Amino acid sequence: MRLSRFSVLLVSLASLSLLLCAASGLHAQTFNLQTGREAVASLDGLWRFHTGDNPAWADPNFDDSQWPLLRSDKDWNQQGYENYGGFAWYRFTVAVPEGSRDWSIYLGPMETGYQLFVDGRPAGSFGPILNSLNYAQSSRAFALSPAAASGPRTFHIAIRTWHLPAWADYVPGGFGFFGSSYFGDSRLIAQRAATARSLQWNGLVNEYTYAVLSTLVGLVVLVLSFFRREEREYLWFALLLLANAIDIGLSFGQVLALIPLPVVDFIDGSVRLAALFAAMAFFSIVLRAPRSRTWWFVAALLLINPPAVFLYVFNITSVGIASLVATLSVLPATVWILVTLLRRALQRDRDALILLVPTLLWQGFPFIDNILIITWQLGWQRWALHWTFALLTKPFVLLPGPVVGTIFIFALLLFLIRRFSLRSAGGRAPFK
Repeated sequence: MRLSRFSVLLVSLASLSLLLCAASGLHAQTFNLQTGREAVASLDGLWRFHTGDNPAWADPNFDDSQWPLLRSDKDWNQQGYENYGGFAWYRFTVAVPEGSRDWSIYLGPMETGYQLFVDGRPAGSFGPILNSLNYAQSSRAFALSPAAASGPRTFHIAIRTWHLPAWADYVPGGFGFFGSSYFGDSRLIAQRAATARSLQWNGLVNEYTYAVLSTLVGLVVLVLSFFRREEREYLWFALLLLANAIDIGLSFGQVLALIPLPVVDFIDGSVRLAALFAAMAFFSIVLRAPRSRTWWFVAALLLINPPAVFLYVFNITSVGIASLVATLSVLPATVWILVTLLRRALQRDRDALILLVPTLLWQGFPFIDNILIITWQLGWQRWALHWTFALLTKPFVLLPGPVVGTIFIFALLLFLIRRFSLRSAGGRAPFK
């Protein structure tokens, strides 16, 4: 037994010695940045560009040497083609190394649509072309056909873009304004596309949270309104919150190009009408402001907002003018709310003093935004069309609108709970 154990020990030591000797001959892997780089190239740079439309421009043998060069990471509005709408073509080439590999091209978002040609053959498309008033804004990855994926070789890329003329004075044309483009290994391009979509959704986290909060609080207050039917402020506040939630949901559909834009604009106008009418009704009750002729006139102006979309649908005006009309129709409602609230606050009305700060925040941002839209469309200023900036960019994008909206919801909710408690206890809301 002892001999057997001794033999096993010797065998084990011998095996360990052999392993150590073998390991001593191994070397750590050498990582080479020349040969070990990922097979992805940014397409940011100079592309050939030409306005107009000609099917021959998709031909890889077409001589485009006389075409001007535009940067692909800037829209054409910034490069000498301001307010241009219609067809335009981009052309460039991509050289790939030798080796068997599946290649893909990733194109950043643009307005409003395009068709992709690789070596003269259609390779994909996105968005509307010519016969649609809709617009699409989303990046896309296109896998090249297996027959065109061997190397080394040069790919000839042609992109036929369409920018709806009605949008030309309102949104930038071409690639580059919303993101970069790439060419490379299909697996890596798919990862970039997934990352871009994640970042897109990341930018909507704050609005999504605000929409959920508006829906939940709105439903709770709506239920409460059935128990206090004589106190209509609960009903109007619930309708205001639910309309805001629907409006944010529409913005998601617009970003993802799920709903035709004229339909989105009409429904959005209707929802904004409902939200502002509910806000005016709510404040007229809690601030005891009579519904005078001025109140009804301002409310009637809201009816202009939804049909304003037809001004550009039927080519009566540009999108910018239609937007101006829609904005002018809702601005008086915002002014009425703010002026009434400030007037009551100066009179030392306790309810007005409680509501003053959250309401100024809630209506102040859209008020400034509306003023910027109006002055932009009238040509009085050219530095900003919308007032947008991020309060935070990490760990997610946080915009002021949802933040002040959330503050408004909680402030008004506490205000209504206090009001409900006082009246339930047999008291009265503190009137001046």
